[in-house]
Amino acid sequence: MGIKACIFDLDGTLLNTLTTITYYVNEALSREGARAISEEECRVMVGKGARNLLERSLALVGREVADFEAFFAAYDAEYNAAPEYLTEPYEGVIALIEALRKSGMRLAVLSNKPEGAVRPLVERFFGDAIEIVAGGKTGIALKPDPAAVAPVLLALGLSPSETAFIGDSGVDMKTAKNYGAGLAIGVLWGFRDREELLSCGADLLAEKPADILKALNF
Repeated sequence: MGIKACIFDLDGTLLNTLTTITYYVNEALSREGARAISEEECRVMVGKGARNLLERSLALVGREVADFEAFFAAYDAEYNAAPEYLTEPYEGVIALIEALRKSGMRLAVLSNKPEGAVRPLVERFFGDAIEIVAGGKTGIALKPDPAAVAPVLLALGLSPSETAFIGDSGVDMKTAKNYGAGLAIGVLWGFRDREELLSCGADLLAEKPADILKALNF
């Protein structure tokens, strides 16, 4: 297969952050006097970055804000102050990362979550096991734009076909196809369903983290 690195999505793939994200969105909405959204409502809106999530959340509750940038900045600052709140790794993920690292597989995370939250989360839960960590940055394309992956590939020094992209959403599978990943693995424990992953180009589906090791012949 020739896979030398695994690039992981973060939310819904390595970490269960749905409760966390819903909490902080609702904190932001409450400051505007808007109703709270449910985790199920939040689940279908995550994956395209925090700005998109807040825009869709405001639309869902029928609320407009006079200064969206200030609204976003307040959300971003509150989330970044404690991104680990209510967050935990999915069962089997720590063992997966340890096994891949011991095998010599290089590891990276690429998330559409703002980088200010991504880095402390990865460090908190995975220490230095993940070599390259990238999140959303102003002026830089987000997934599924293949440009989002380019800095990660450059840092790895690998071609697209030498990497596996692993995520829980259609955005992740489209990302993998758009940049030419050697393997696109969709995980079924995250925020989206089997149908979305397959329709967006998943080569394989993993029902549990150990299935990823099998897919990579470990």
